[in-house]
Amino acid sequence: CAGNGGKALALAARFDAVACHDVDVERLARLRSRALRAGVGERVECTDGTTTGLAGRRFDLVLVDAPCSGSGVVRRLGRTIALVDEDGLENASAVD
Repeated sequence: CAGNGGKALALAARFDAVACHDVDVERLARLRSRALRAGVGERVECTDGTTTGLAGRRFDLVLVDAPCSGSGVVRRLGRTIALVDEDGLENASAVD
């Protein structure tokens, strides 16, 4: 869950390359835009759930921000999250 890229941009400011993955292509587009504005666009690679672009590659460091619940929006938007049932949790787990 790369999301909008807060952690990815912080890593890109410190490291030569950062590979980001998210199943939401709109979030990845926002991340890419933010990376370009921050001057680290050439260091940030984005892949979505339709590709296997990161499969088989080796990395020095892996940051996994899981589970990808989207709960970070609660603080920003001041909304509450509807509780999900057991099936919803299983589906989210399968995606993560």
